[in-house]
Amino acid sequence: MTPREKVIQEEIRFMLAHAGVRVFQHSVWPCHVCGSRPRPQTGLGAYTADLICVARPFGRFCAIEVKTPDKRNAKRDAPQREWAEWVRRFGGVAGVATNVDEAYALIEQARELP
Repeated sequence: MTPREKVIQEEIRFMLAHAGVRVFQHSVWPCHVCGSRPRPQTGLGAYTADLICVARPFGRFCAIEVKTPDKRNAKRDAPQREWAEWVRRFGGVAGVATNVDEAYALIEQARELP
């Protein structure tokens, strides 16, 4: 049985936080109070990666899009790919992770000097 994306995200967030990485989860879920969805222009906007991280020792930005293993090779939306490319152009690291090891590999890349 393939784990749900939310479960994979929780595992990755726990592991990264334990490794000293600052992790922010980008949520576009309905409001827990009123149930309305946020407008696309709020927060980081639509197509932002699921996890936004800052890696030591240089404070480098790392964006991680979490997918289930069966969707690893699924075509991502063009705006989602463009957002990841924008992160890379500005010196950050962006990629897809389907498990803790892939997420940690992206963090290790972010920990290197740009």
